[in-house]
Amino acid sequence: MPAVAAYRARAHGLACFWTHCRAAWRFRDSWLSSWAPALAGSAACIRDAQERLTAASHDSGIVTINTYGAAGKRIRVAAAEILKQGEKQ
Repeated sequence: MPAVAAYRARAHGLACFWTHCRAAWRFRDSWLSSWAPALAGSAACIRDAQERLTAASHDSGIVTINTYGAAGKRIRVAAAEILKQGEKQ
């Protein structure tokens, strides 16, 4: 009898583990399906802003060197340079 009880306990533990895994995968899938478009849209907005600022900086004669690791910081630095040039003119 102790072997049967141990087997049932293991089977119950495995069933609970499997249930939690399935719930975690469902949560992951729902999270990805709800947030992935927003994250992709944010990345597209950042790229678009970088391209516009780079084009604006080249049009106004400003050379922007992208040596920063974060895209947001590059955008802020480029925008600050453009604003400084606008104030000088």
